[in-house]
Amino acid sequence: MRHMRMITQEERSTNSIRVSRRGCQVNVIKLRPDRFPAVALQAGFALIRGLCMLKSDLENLSGLGQFPYLNDIRSQVDPTVNLCYTAVMHDTALDLIARFFDADYADYLDDLPVIEAFAQRTGGPLLELGCGAGRLLIPLAEAGYRVTGVDLSPAMLAIAGDKARRAGVTQRVTLLQGDYTDMPLGGPYRLAFVVMNTFLHLLSQADQLAALRHWAEHLTPGGLLLIDVLHPDVAQLASFDGRLELEKWWTDPETGHTVMKQLTRTVDLAEQTLHVTLVYDEIAADGQLRRTLAPFDLRYLWRFEAELLLKQAGFTLEALYGDWTLSPFEGSSDRMILVARRRA
Repeated sequence: MRHMRMITQEERSTNSIRVSRRGCQVNVIKLRPDRFPAVALQAGFALIRGLCMLKSDLENLSGLGQFPYLNDIRSQVDPTVNLCYTAVMHDTALDLIARFFDADYADYLDDLPVIEAFAQRTGGPLLELGCGAGRLLIPLAEAGYRVTGVDLSPAMLAIAGDKARRAGVTQRVTLLQGDYTDMPLGGPYRLAFVVMNTFLHLLSQADQLAALRHWAEHLTPGGLLLIDVLHPDVAQLASFDGRLELEKWWTDPETGHTVMKQLTRTVDLAEQTLHVTLVYDEIAADGQLRRTLAPFDLRYLWRFEAELLLKQAGFTLEALYGDWTLSPFEGSSDRMILVARRRA
């Protein structure tokens, strides 16, 4: 579903745009090319943030707050150009942000050596749950392992498939599109892994338990399951008030556009649910700014809750680490990396 409309006078006056909670939104704003380039990063960032600020009583992205730069930046907008946005509805937010994934996580390599070490210990075949664009799957296939990757996003899998072809490892790679909680996954596998909070996209304890039981059915007796999730910090969670946070920026090697990644976070402590919206802004050389929003929720876990779920699903916890250097898990650990063995 795709549509375009002009921003209303009310939206201009309140700097607000309603966003569907089910979908994603792309904003395109034309800035004056004669004045914008010198302040592209700072001015464009502040401008688009202000124009897309949502009131706290709207459906999504509540609590972004006022941005002091907005009044100073309005002069950068060409008054002859109408502001507009395109809203694109997707089955999964990951489809919309798939093209950013490789650049976004190009420097994140902490988990690969550990996953490969466990693969050396267990042998293949391997199963990656939520494989995305193949960040781990392709290097493991290049190392000689047969790897199956499953993901909900067709766009992510298309990128992974293209990487497999370019790497010459298609014979060792199987890609499955669908819901990894109940679809046939092949196997049996000696090692399965789900990293980068992917497990937390399951938004109820019942769903998490059902997924663990389903994955156990696809492991060999004694096979290993590795789960990597954030370790909740109560003080940090309480600080998430919906403000827009700049995380990083880079230059797209294909387009030359500046891409800025931002995010908003709020939390429902009673439901153990973190509401996140990823915000990617692309700034072209002519000053055009395109914004992509991808909202999603995470249901975080506490240590003993995770251990109990694993036990109920037929696993025995073998190890618990606090980071990818395999340091012992502590109260101050940022990550919770659980290694569980399927009971025979």
